[in-house]
Amino acid sequence: MVEPAKKVESAPPARLRRNRRHQEVGEEESWMTTYSDMVTLLLTFFVALFAFSRVDVQRFSEVMQSVRSALGVNLDQLGGLPNLTDSPWLLKAAGEREQLLHVKHQLEQALPQVGSGVSLVEEERGIVVRFADQALFDLGQAEIRPEALPILDRVIEILKPLANPVRVEGHTDSLPINTPLFPSNWELSTARATRVVRYLVEHGIPASRLSAAGYADMRPVASNATAEGRAQNRRVDLVLLSLSELNEEPPSGADSGPKEVGGP
Repeated sequence: MVEPAKKVESAPPARLRRNRRHQEVGEEESWMTTYSDMVTLLLTFFVALFAFSRVDVQRFSEVMQSVRSALGVNLDQLGGLPNLTDSPWLLKAAGEREQLLHVKHQLEQALPQVGSGVSLVEEERGIVVRFADQALFDLGQAEIRPEALPILDRVIEILKPLANPVRVEGHTDSLPINTPLFPSNWELSTARATRVVRYLVEHGIPASRLSAAGYADMRPVASNATAEGRAQNRRVDLVLLSLSELNEEPPSGADSGPKEVGGP
């Protein structure tokens, strides 16, 4: 005897509508999860790239704003992500940057009072106090001129309270020198840098903060084809390094080319 076919009961329309709504909500949440993962990955990649470079707080803020605009999302309010603008390393960099700017302002106020031949240059590595060679030395010599001592004393007064390392760099023009004391520009540039370092140590800056390097004519700032350019290239730079340079500077003697010595 053939049994009658069983009737398949269909789900009530209300249940179907609920299932459809749950499915739609699930799809929306899945899309948002994927989008959040993508934003998180992009942010992580961005932070990793930025960490390899020196921190410029103003530039960091500008880039963060660009990322917000490009992604159309407030990165600081994404769930589970830290507020990068309040991170300790960024706050530390901001404090150091502010300190260097304060030192630069002090130097700008002090240097016009002690004579010419001295200029300030702000570089990524720190603040450079640049002495024209004849502001410190007679031509072809490595003994500090007595007239230059008030300039150095004023700079020492400003640099002494700081913890930042100071790198003294000697530079020459491309004209050769050949004397019993200085067979080449390497010896002259190194002797000048070392002499300035010794003066800094004698007047209270710890030797552990200091290093000296002679670059001869290898790092010109102007053309050696003219007398004016050569005069600019003959210089001694006192570089007040940012504290991050402590982890980035090669050990003494590691540079290829220049002669370099540590503090006396």
